[in-house]
Amino acid sequence: MQQANIGASVVTAQKNSRIGTVELAQILGETRQSVYSLRKKKNVSIHKVQRLAGIFEMPLVDFIKLGLKDD
Repeated sequence: MQQANIGASVVTAQKNSRIGTVELAQILGETRQSVYSLRKKKNVSIHKVQRLAGIFEMPLVDFIKLGLKDD
């Protein structure tokens, strides 16, 4: 079974889009520390995932797929 790791999705999307942690924090209206924390989480609310996918200009499914791994 595959499980999504949203933190891994964020890390990969940041690398692909070259959006730094400070910039992402500014876009989200959060602190840089909260973005570092987000990068370590496996699960977040669907609303946050939708927002992140929009920031990285990706379809929701493609954003989630960035963090998929097999158990």
